[in-house]
Amino acid sequence: MKKRILFFIFPALLFVAIFVSDFHRVQSGEILITPLAREILITCSVLILALQLIWDQKNRQKDLIAQMQGLGLSIILLWIPSFIIQRQVYFDTESFGLLAPFDLFIWTILAIAFVVLLFRILMYLKFMIYIQQSRNTQRNFHFFFICVLLLMLFDLNISTGRIPEGITERILFFGRSLWRNILMGGVILSALINGLRCKWIHYLKRGQKWLVLILLAFIYPFSMTFLFALPEAIDPYSQLLGTFAVAVVMFWAIYGAMAIGGVLVQLPTAGLMDRRVEEIASLQSLSATIGSIFDVDQLIVKTLAQALRVVGADYAWLELKEGDGFRIAGREGIRENEIDSLPIPGLVPVRDEVLQKESVLLINNIARDKRTEHWKRWRKVRAGSLLAARLQYKDHALGVLYAVREYSFGFVEESRGLFKAFADQVAIAIENAHLVELSIEQEGYRQELRLAHEAQMRLLPRSMPEIKGAEVEGLCLTANDIGGDFYDVIPVSSNRVDILVGDVSGKGASAAFYMAELKGVVQTLAHLFTSPTDIVAEVNTFIRNQFEPGMFVTLIYSIYLPVRKELQIVRAGHLPAIHITQDQVHLFESAGLGLGLVDTVQLRESLEESHLKLEDNQAVVLYSDGVIEARNRKGEEYGEFRFQEDLFDVKALSCQTMMTELRRRFESFMDDTPMHDDLTMVILKT
Repeated sequence: MKKRILFFIFPALLFVAIFVSDFHRVQSGEILITPLAREILITCSVLILALQLIWDQKNRQKDLIAQMQGLGLSIILLWIPSFIIQRQVYFDTESFGLLAPFDLFIWTILAIAFVVLLFRILMYLKFMIYIQQSRNTQRNFHFFFICVLLLMLFDLNISTGRIPEGITERILFFGRSLWRNILMGGVILSALINGLRCKWIHYLKRGQKWLVLILLAFIYPFSMTFLFALPEAIDPYSQLLGTFAVAVVMFWAIYGAMAIGGVLVQLPTAGLMDRRVEEIASLQSLSATIGSIFDVDQLIVKTLAQALRVVGADYAWLELKEGDGFRIAGREGIRENEIDSLPIPGLVPVRDEVLQKESVLLINNIARDKRTEHWKRWRKVRAGSLLAARLQYKDHALGVLYAVREYSFGFVEESRGLFKAFADQVAIAIENAHLVELSIEQEGYRQELRLAHEAQMRLLPRSMPEIKGAEVEGLCLTANDIGGDFYDVIPVSSNRVDILVGDVSGKGASAAFYMAELKGVVQTLAHLFTSPTDIVAEVNTFIRNQFEPGMFVTLIYSIYLPVRKELQIVRAGHLPAIHITQDQVHLFESAGLGLGLVDTVQLRESLEESHLKLEDNQAVVLYSDGVIEARNRKGEEYGEFRFQEDLFDVKALSCQTMMTELRRRFESFMDDTPMHDDLTMVILKT
């Protein structure tokens, strides 16, 4: 930023010096700066500004039409003072001697305006030349300035301190000097080389090309008029400024002529460029749609509307595969009943061709193609064009996208690749929408499972009852969010506590539902019966009457009497209890079938009620099969033997500490391996 300011300050100071000299001459008549010195100062200011323009790498990224309008305005503003000067408003043209003092004062102001406008023109030209620049762009642009500066130095060399008689020696903007003509030829050559940099024309739409052509046609006469009038208009003040002005305007005249030619050449194909721009915009719009719409029906509506824009179709529709058939999932520009009214065989030949052979099918004469000749009786179609593309995600065909124009050869061969790219994006969008819907459903299901899990956990005892002379602790871990294992500790009275562990067949929501229902029944029966056998028998009756056929429950039910330190146990198809004494750990087994498998009479006959007398520092463990069947990463089971060893190791701990340590050992063995079955365990310790 500081460099740019300095580049503008130095030329401004040079012109201030000229301005002060002219002002002093008007006041006193004394000449402080000779014409030759003025030429040198003007040349220096032009050189500094040229270096600033060359070194400025921040090319302005404004709208091209706005740049063209700015260029035209600068040329018109440049033409106005030259036209006034030609009309002899500010000086006498009868002799080309020194200008009058007051005329010099006015001319200095005009010279500053000339320099500013000429560099504005160069700035706009640089913007257009540098669009999509190549390796040689800067070199060619710099070559123009080198030629101009050499020409100005040549003219400076022949200056005599007065306005030279070069005006009489010039033929238009050339001269009779061979070297001057060579240097002017270099300026013209550099302008021609830079004039080839009109790549900005390729990016104009049809309407913009017409607008640019009109602007150039309007600007160009001013440029040519100014070009031929410059030597006569500017030379009386400064031949070097006139040289620079001629070079710049000539540069623009050549560049403008080549730009007009380029626009005229490309104007017939401008519609094709507009079409490509429209196609790219449609694909970009579809990409944005993919990221913002996840409702399949809404997505199809949007994509079909864009399909019409992409290939310029009159109507389009989309078929999605459902099972072994297809359904019209959406349409644009045509009613669904019209598609359904297609004569037999309908869309089948086209669909089969697209799905089995061609990913994109192009038919440019519907009426004469064997696959669509039956369409002649549909919507009075005599001719027309069809594009059909397969919607495919990975190796899975999702459906077919159709686009139709109502006249033959309405699509070009390039439309196939574009339509395929569009269809691929549509397929990705539809698949993403399906995945999002599935994800939302799964998230809703997970939320329901989480709530069900919380509800199930609330069904378990929130706190353990105080038992005289004993402790009790329970644990339940589900393999899924919810499961069929359950336990309960029911304080029936001060002298009785019922302890049970059960396992409902199956997993998931259904098992959890039956578990919750069964738990409520058990709590009711516990207060009605005093024998574990009677309670289990009544539970069997309930299961046989209320559960679905094939559902069964394993249950171990015990009644602990604290006064007698006695445990009454009934095992209905469940794992045996484990009795832990000071010296050993052994299974406390008794016979019994699972609940729900046989009628209540047969169940009673199979049940064996056992009584266990507990002593101090002994424990009984009730558990489910999820404990001993748990596997680690190697596929090894936790097993009964390992479980009993761990129980013996922790027998001296308090009941709660025992449960905590057993859980730690169990989780260490699992090593983050997912559980495949629920785990439930209750410890009673005297």
